[in-house]
Amino acid sequence: MSGKSVWWGATALAVALLAGYALTQNRLLPRTNGASSVPVAAGRTTADTAPTDAMVNTVTSALANVSGLYDMAILPDGLGDNRFVVSAMVDVSGQNGAIPPSGTADTAMRSLVNAFFRDVYSLSEPISEAEITFTEDGTLVGTAGLGKDAYDSLATSTMNGDLASALASSPQRDASSANEEWLELKPEN
Repeated sequence: MSGKSVWWGATALAVALLAGYALTQNRLLPRTNGASSVPVAAGRTTADTAPTDAMVNTVTSALANVSGLYDMAILPDGLGDNRFVVSAMVDVSGQNGAIPPSGTADTAMRSLVNAFFRDVYSLSEPISEAEITFTEDGTLVGTAGLGKDAYDSLATSTMNGDLASALASSPQRDASSANEEWLELKPEN
C-alpha cells in the first residue's frame, strides 16, 4: 500500500507544480501578439515592431559611403512609437590597422560624424536617434549621438554642415531619444 500512496503523492505534487508553473508563466511572462514586448515603466509594457527589410536595405545603402563602417544595427527606440535607433561602428585606423596621428583621427571622425548624421536623417524612415561609435584597431576612441529633433535644430543653425563642431559646443543631453546630442572623441596627444 505504501507504494501506491507514494505514487499518488508524487503525482499530486507534479500536478501542483505544473499548475503553479503555468500560472506564474502567464503572470510573469504575459503572452504577446507576436511583437516583441519592451518594458516601459512600473510593470507596463509596449510593443515595438522590428524594422522592415526595406528599411534595413535603405539605411544600408545610404551609409555605404561611410568609410570604415563595419557594423550597423537598427533597433526599436523602446518608446512604443514605431521609430528606430540607427547605431553604427566605424574603424578609423590607418592602413593595416595602423593607429593614425591624433589630429588625423580627429579630423576623420568629425568628417564622418557630419556624413553619418546627414545620410541617416536625409532618409524618410522613422528614425528617432542615430549613434556612431569610432574604434582604432578595436579600441574605442569616440562616439556621437544625435536625436532627430536635435539634428533638425542643429542642422538649421549650422548651415555650413559642420555638425561635429556644433555638437562639441552644445550641452550634452541624453534624456530623450529624439533630443539626445553628444560628441566625445579621444583627447589629442
